[in-house]
Amino acid sequence: MYICICNALTDRKLKDAIATSQSQCPEDVYAACGCRSKCGKCISLVTELLRDHGRSQEAAC
Repeated sequence: MYICICNALTDRKLKDAIATSQSQCPEDVYAACGCRSKCGKCISLVTELLRDHGRSQEAAC
C-alpha cells in the first residue's frame, strides 16, 4: 500500500528502510529511501511504522 504518494513509497519499502538503516525518526527513513518528505501528510504514518518496528524489536529480545 502506498504510504507516501509524493515519493511513491509503499509500506514495504518504508519497513525495509527502517529495518536496514536503524532509522530513529521519519527524516532518517526518507533519507534511507533516497528522498525527503514533501507535503508532510505521511509523517504520522511513518512515525507509526517506526514505533511498530521498535515494538517488534523489543519482543524479539
